Amino acid sequence: MSNDPINLNDPTGEWPDWDLDDFQGALDVVSMVAGSVGLYHIAAAATAVNVIVSVSRGNYQDALIRASYIAGGAVAGKIIGKVAQASQKVAKAVQKVQQVQQKVVQKMGKVGKVLTNADKAIGKGINKAAGAVGGAMKSAISKASGATKQLITKVKGPKSNLGETKGTNKASDLNKSNNNVSENGTGETKTPAQQLKEKKAATFEQSKQNGAEAHQKTTDQLKGNPDEQLIGEEIKLKPKTANANGETPATRADHIVIDKADGKAIIYETKSSTTAPLSSGQKNAADIVKRGDGLFEIRSDKLKAFGYNKGDVLEVKEYRVLYQKLDAASKK
Repeated sequence: MSNDPINLNDPTGEWPDWDLDDFQGALDVVSMVAGSVGLYHIAAAATAVNVIVSVSRGNYQDALIRASYIAGGAVAGKIIGKVAQASQKVAKAVQKVQQVQQKVVQKMGKVGKVLTNADKAIGKGINKAAGAVGGAMKSAISKASGATKQLITKVKGPKSNLGETKGTNKASDLNKSNNNVSENGTGETKTPAQQLKEKKAATFEQSKQNGAEAHQKTTDQLKGNPDEQLIGEEIKLKPKTANANGETPATRADHIVIDKADGKAIIYETKSSTTAPLSSGQKNAADIVKRGDGLFEIRSDKLKAFGYNKGDVLEVKEYRVLYQKLDAASKK
């Protein structure tokens, strides 16, 4: 066969009908595809053939460029190898860092245990110190109490220790005048605090007795009033209208009567003295009625006999306060 495929001399038509540009383009495609899938030796061989064709055609610039691809591939291979080596070094370095981190965590765990133990020790120390201080205070108070008892014993001591003058017991006089300690019928002494407590208790009982007597006087008066009907005593009510603070405090009405003229209710609050104040609940109820908002929810079953059940609303038109005058015997 005398064809010259390099110079496209194909007189017999046996060579394929395509030029060298197509052939070199195909080699470029083979080189790129092989290089992209890692077949670098095939890519280099295709590029080398392309270089030979370019030289034979006199395209030295294209030959040089394609030759640089082969050299570049070699350099790239070296660079990739170096990168792989560097990656291995980095991986080793990361492993070492992780190992150091594990050691640090272990150390921190030990430090945490030490701090916990120290905290427990400090807590025990504080408890011991507090116990010691408490014990010392308790001992001091006990000693002071003992000394006080000894002093009182000496003041109350036998008559022969303090002596007598004209039948007067100086120890008794000293107790009553200087130490404010009194004696009852049994000879028992009382401190000022005990005396004050007993006085308050007696005052409370007297006030309670006066209140009961005043309440009964009001009851008797209301029962004898032909214009009003007494329907209940000591009835718990809750206002339907809130006060200025948005509250609805309950109150306990001493007496509730119904005005026979209009069928509306009247509350009577009884006091045994003009100085006795209204409670906060009583004052709030009086203010509500005065404003004309006297609607109260009944919170008691005591009014069933008069047709009012627990939970019903009672309309109150007046809130009256009676000051009952007690006789002298009741005030003592």
